[in-house]
Amino acid sequence: MNRHRRYWRPPVAVRVVTSALFVAVSACGDDGRGIVEVDDTSLQGVVVRAGTQVRLPDVPVTMDGRVVVSDSRGQYRFDDVPVGEATLSVSYPGYLPYERLLEILEGANSFDIPLLPD
Repeated sequence: MNRHRRYWRPPVAVRVVTSALFVAVSACGDDGRGIVEVDDTSLQGVVVRAGTQVRLPDVPVTMDGRVVVSDSRGQYRFDDVPVGEATLSVSYPGYLPYERLLEILEGANSFDIPLLPD
């Protein structure tokens, strides 16, 4: 009889990926009931020239110290936004400075930014 049984072990790559997934899921948080919650609250919108539908690309949008830049279609997006009040501001050459206090709710939030020409 063979006293040394061979057991199958997954390849190293499989063990590494499995460990990485475990760490990533663990980092999401557990509410004590075994349910993992991921913060998916976001804020998105379009930067436009006020009074028109002209979208403005490459505009830096600031929200509580975080900055994103509007894309070629004037769209901006912040992910993983905390629920509560947030200050949204824009300073862009040729336009008046813009600032607005928003109430961020859980889930997807949308707010378009109308910039007045200077």
